[in-house]
Amino acid sequence: RDLRCREAVDIYWGYMCSRGKELALPLEAPADYALVRLACLNRMQTKDELSVLQEAWTGLNPADRQVIMDHLLADGIMEKAYVLPFLPIVFKNAKENPAVGLQLSLVVLSELFLMLDSRAAGERSSAMSLKVDLTDLANFIGQVRSEDVVRKCVVHAKVNVACPAGSDLDYWVQSAQLLMTARNWAHVGDMEAHEDKVVEGFKSIYDKQRILEALIEDVKKDVSTILDVSKDPQVIT
Repeated sequence: RDLRCREAVDIYWGYMCSRGKELALPLEAPADYALVRLACLNRMQTKDELSVLQEAWTGLNPADRQVIMDHLLADGIMEKAYVLPFLPIVFKNAKENPAVGLQLSLVVLSELFLMLDSRAAGERSSAMSLKVDLTDLANFIGQVRSEDVVRKCVVHAKVNVACPAGSDLDYWVQSAQLLMTARNWAHVGDMEAHEDKVVEGFKSIYDKQRILEALIEDVKKDVSTILDVSKDPQVIT
């Protein structure tokens, strides 16, 4: 009876909170809720499984964590959201593949979100949700044999967005498919790194940009804290 009286978003995050409590996860900051979502996407049931996720999460670049957190907490109403129904299979295949692992799959997820954001910025659609088929990525992650190839795979991938006939671009939920392309599949069995100067140059610039973004976020937090303290009448200057 209670479900019929509650908003869908409240029901959803209520379930996330209950899962967080079952896994003994603190739910105090946005990052905590993102971690609960990742635990659900990874079908985690025990504290031992959760510890693997927490280690992978804390080992990420701060900028990657921020990107993943922002997108996992987006509601598709006020913020653009991506629906990734095959993401659990991507994680499953990554954990079973010694060349990938959970932490690297999270890096790929961060880069995928940024790629989708970049594409969405150039689209005229104002749809707030995009459902992306990750079947090809899941298969690729399950077969790839080189960490180096994994790190470059999003750069060589492409997104095909379907537009139903007669659709109003302002009001429907888009669907898309992520394709790994022949350039990725040509190296799926490679055991050693292969040089790609264009990709390496791009990733070097991209990594530096993410580091700068993380530093800027830290500075913003420090400034915000200083301003809050300066407004406190109990603080003696």
